[in-house]
Amino acid sequence: MSTENLDKSYGFVILSPEHNVGRVKSSLNAIKEKYPKAPVICVIGADAKDKDVKEMEQLCPVLTGKNTITSLINAAMKNGHDQWSVFLMEGANVDYGVVKKLFLFVKSIKDIMFAAMADYDYQGRISQLHIDFLDCSLNGLTMHKDTFKEIGDFSDNPWHMSKLMWALSAKDCECTFKGVVGAKFI
Repeated sequence: MSTENLDKSYGFVILSPEHNVGRVKSSLNAIKEKYPKAPVICVIGADAKDKDVKEMEQLCPVLTGKNTITSLINAAMKNGHDQWSVFLMEGANVDYGVVKKLFLFVKSIKDIMFAAMADYDYQGRISQLHIDFLDCSLNGLTMHKDTFKEIGDFSDNPWHMSKLMWALSAKDCECTFKGVVGAKFI
């Protein structure tokens, strides 16, 4: 498939495992300021209080997963946006141009993008670069719905193990993981 014909329609997914309405509002405001036309959904756990759910539903559409991060991702990918989903944790802020930067490297719906991260020393120099999918944050994880369907769900194992097992399944489906340097989520 030519990249010119590749539909790059996307939406943001705010993962809210702690059901913190204030942090969801913070992330939503940052998205709306920088990407006013982008659709946004929030995914919460089944243990969320009714008052928190009602308050979040006034902000954006809300989906409910179980009580693990992986179940929140699974719920978003099954019932969320039709094409691409860009994930961030509640309270995270997106930078201007981050979506453009992520999609700059997309060549196929089988590309799974994530934000590469860096640790800095006391002088502000990079001390360690995290460019491996297993090492990186959920902030900036970007994938296509059809690709997720082909790979399957994240398991309910501990997060690192679930991420490893899912990545191996993605490799079996000939997916490509691409860490993007400079895709800022704060």
